[in-house]
Amino acid sequence: MKKNYFLFCILLLCISSLSFSQTQSNLSTPKGSSVTAWIVPEMSTADRAFYDSYYSSPNRTQLSYFGDGYSSSRRFNCHGYAWSIAEGGPARWIGYYVTTEEDIYMTDGSYVQVCSETYPAKVSWGSGDHSAITTSTPGRWISKWNRFPLMNHHKDDTPFGTTDYRYYVSTKINGNESFCTGSSNVAYSVQSIPGASYTWTSSSNLTISGSGNAITVTPAAFATGAAWVEVYISTGCGTATTRKNITIAPPPEVTGGSYTNPFATYGDLRDGINVICGYDKYSELTVNVTPGATVTSIVPIDYSPALMPWWNSGNQFGFDGLCCQYAWIKIRVTVSSACGINTYDYTFYTQECLPEGRAFKVFPNPASSTVSVEPEQAVAGNAKNTGGAYIAKLYNNRGTLLKTIENKNGLGIVTFNTSTLAPGFYYVQITADGKTTKKTIIIRR
Repeated sequence: MKKNYFLFCILLLCISSLSFSQTQSNLSTPKGSSVTAWIVPEMSTADRAFYDSYYSSPNRTQLSYFGDGYSSSRRFNCHGYAWSIAEGGPARWIGYYVTTEEDIYMTDGSYVQVCSETYPAKVSWGSGDHSAITTSTPGRWISKWNRFPLMNHHKDDTPFGTTDYRYYVSTKINGNESFCTGSSNVAYSVQSIPGASYTWTSSSNLTISGSGNAITVTPAAFATGAAWVEVYISTGCGTATTRKNITIAPPPEVTGGSYTNPFATYGDLRDGINVICGYDKYSELTVNVTPGATVTSIVPIDYSPALMPWWNSGNQFGFDGLCCQYAWIKIRVTVSSACGINTYDYTFYTQECLPEGRAFKVFPNPASSTVSVEPEQAVAGNAKNTGGAYIAKLYNNRGTLLKTIENKNGLGIVTFNTSTLAPGFYYVQITADGKTTKKTIIIRR
């Protein structure tokens, strides 16, 4: 009789002042509030077997959480099971020193109090001494009895009292954390609670349809980036507000990139870009894409023999070009994400250089109303341009000469008026010091 009385007394508190060592390892509520929790070492298998045997009853079903054949465990208590383990969290002892630590789950909006038993739900004893979860069978609950067995039992079959039960339902908003721009009628919901009212709001880039515990949202045309939905729940016994942050994902797109070699770096990626052919001939393209997208392939679909061999890896593409020869390559970039697949074609042209002589830049490119030619610093470490006449000629893509300008002193800029030319590809041929180079340009409107 004394033995029975002793065991019954220590069951009166789900939280007991245990004398073994423990390590603090806090948990977080669904809303992110910190809950003080502890990792507690397991008791011996002999003790676990003894407590399992002692509390066996035809009216209770002992559950083995760890799957090792034992139900009793010192690694978690009633609050640790109901508020953490039952939601997929780790095994912890909540309320090792403070018996109301589990109250944080009930007060920070992660759960809302309801007026009667429902499923699924948490149950808190008004005394704060015990927590349980409901099951699909009314009146049958699951709870951990201190360090003793984890039980499926009748709600009144516990040593913790049978009055002042308080029921709590999760306020979690169910639905995707992201969806693609252009989507429509994306569903979001919370648990249905008898007699409850729901008020939904959203960010300005979403339109809500529906009411009650379930709605759909449709993003504004071309909307991307951050969005949210929020619901205020009133049950008659409690209220709570919860929000779900959403990302509206863009389609997979090339957003830019850079083209580099030892002599030039271009900060953007555009069709028809001119690339200086350096003396080591090596050039490399890096492609940037929208968040969530990946470059699935970069391959050449057409090229001149002077731009081989080529290589690709991930979002990079490189090739060797025969130095100081006019050449071109057309590549296809394929990008994909959960929002689809897109392809982009780009054509690149090398600029012929003047070996051990002068170099020129042609700008702007792409151009609209004018194209200018200006001498640059000499290639390969020679001194700066010191003068000397040069001739610039403008050709269309069929090789027809359109305009010629001669700069007799070699130091100034010459400018072609291109305002009357049709959009498309052209090239400028520059002759200086007995050497000739061609540079491709694009006319755009």
